[in-house]
Amino acid sequence: MLRAAREEAGRDPKALQVFSYAIHPSRGKRDHYAEPGVEEVVAQLPSGDEGELLRALDAPAEFL
Repeated sequence: MLRAAREEAGRDPKALQVFSYAIHPSRGKRDHYAEPGVEEVVAQLPSGDEGELLRALDAPAEFL
């Protein structure tokens, strides 16, 4: 819908970049956002100690 609105306004719809913030990474969400053309997401990290944060950063590696 965003790309169609952009095209109707006379702008290049391919130049539109859409980002999603604060998601909890999973394969399903990756696929959900990729389908409409979202190329980048920013994952939400839990608050915690160093070990928790490192595990949270390692977890989505399988989806990249």
